Amino acid sequence: MKAQKTFKTNNKTIPYYHFKFQGDFSHILKNSKNNKKSHQLNIANKEELRIYLIKEVYKQFDFSKYEGSFPCFSKAMIVIIQSFNSLRNQDLDNFQYKIIVDTIRKTRIIDDDTWKDCSLMYLGKHDSNSEINTLIIPHEHFVEFLSNSENEVMKDIFDQPTVIQSDDAKRKESIHIQRETNSFFGIEE
Repeated sequence: MKAQKTFKTNNKTIPYYHFKFQGDFSHILKNSKNNKKSHQLNIANKEELRIYLIKEVYKQFDFSKYEGSFPCFSKAMIVIIQSFNSLRNQDLDNFQYKIIVDTIRKTRIIDDDTWKDCSLMYLGKHDSNSEINTLIIPHEHFVEFLSNSENEVMKDIFDQPTVIQSDDAKRKESIHIQRETNSFFGIEE
């Protein structure tokens, strides 16, 4: 069996896939709340993106070359990591990643994209490159994959410490910052 990538856990070699799509696709993947005309424009862009995604997937792993001998998963975790080259806040729930999941399904790595066949995880990160990394990991080995030290793609996502505080403390911090800002600009409360 020809695997694109592998990682080791408990003396077992586990296959997985990693596809990288270079470019800023935010304007195409954003949920459209605009008028009908711009929605039609968005559909045309999605068709171009669909063709690009399929070509990239087959460029990164030629499935036809390994017909019948590449790993397929009865249940997979699909992790989509969108890298933003701007520090501007982006809401991941405002993006539609269906086109990427459908591209993965067409490779036959997974049978279907129903809840029985796959789970989805969306992550965002800041990077100098705008790109989308898509990982397809056997569902039962996802936790081991996360803890694998060789996992370069996801390693830096979890490096930032998480501040855990009460809602009251967060509100007080926000008020303090607002007062300092007002004071700096000479604005009286």
